[in-house]
Amino acid sequence: MPGHKEHLVLAGLGVKAFVEVNGKFLKEVEGPLLLFLRSEGVGANSPLEGIDVELGARSEKNETRESTSTASSMSENSNPLTSHVLDTAIGRQAVGVTVTLSKYENGQWQNVSKQVTNSDGRIGNLISSEEFTPSKYRLRFETRCYFEGRGEKTFYPYIEVVFEIEKPKEHYHVPVLISPYGYSTYRGS
Repeated sequence: MPGHKEHLVLAGLGVKAFVEVNGKFLKEVEGPLLLFLRSEGVGANSPLEGIDVELGARSEKNETRESTSTASSMSENSNPLTSHVLDTAIGRQAVGVTVTLSKYENGQWQNVSKQVTNSDGRIGNLISSEEFTPSKYRLRFETRCYFEGRGEKTFYPYIEVVFEIEKPKEHYHVPVLISPYGYSTYRGS
């Protein structure tokens, strides 16, 4: 590995995160935000020192983790939809963001629930498993209020993420990364 460029992006805020370098799983970690973009090789002062010893255990761990989480989400699914909001401008969770879940029914949007992100920037229990049926859903994040509370202006007064659920027995996690002048989202796990 010496002399080989490594690329790593890891973000975890008191939660478990998976460390990958150049697409290879290295290890699971738990702790505060860590962002390490590049290393000109792995050496004694590198945060990647000694990680290569753990490469062999990945596939067995992941197969067990995936089958266990899939089995539990399929059988219970008591919390079918969750979200997490991270403020990338400050590298921290976005606390106090109001989020509204709506469901598209009979040609119009119906509000289902409204919550505020907790101290970890998370919300859960947005909808019961009985109500979570195949449909279009919308999460609306009130970003203007959040940024005004921080004494900042934002280009986006709110963010709406619309998605379609076809398999309601699965768990869906919709994280949003925000900053005053940009945002991104993806389907998480």
